[in-house]
Amino acid sequence: MPADEVDEIKEKRKQYYQKNRIEICKKTIGIYCDRSIEKIQKVYSREVKALYEKYPFEEYGDRLIKTILLQYGIREGKYECAECYEAGVMAYVYSMNRFAVIECIYIKAYIKKIINIYIKCALVICNESRNICKENGFRHIELDQIDNINKY
Repeated sequence: MPADEVDEIKEKRKQYYQKNRIEICKKTIGIYCDRSIEKIQKVYSREVKALYEKYPFEEYGDRLIKTILLQYGIREGKYECAECYEAGVMAYVYSMNRFAVIECIYIKAYIKKIINIYIKCALVICNESRNICKENGFRHIELDQIDNINKY
């Protein structure tokens, strides 16, 4: 395939994602994740239970999620923090279920990758009002922020 055709395909994919990113992220976190976990649990429930014991949440989930949230500048108390943390927990659960089906050598790296993806999806969903404002050329204002008091 010529380079200009490859570039054109990439551009179309990028435009499609930009147009449909909120729906794609909602499907990734909500529908796809839940269905995948449900299917794997039906067949590999014993293996999944053993993996939870071998790779406990406190060490392989909670710690990674909090580290990634700090890297993105998401602090406790923010609305995004709760949503992103929940997405990170789902990513951990999804990863444990996937390990029951696939062989993975780099467990921690895989979990970190999936948590990153799910947190990014959660941020896209959480920032839906910002996205709408951005698409329509409006300025986004959060009235409950301290720096906005007495401003409007």
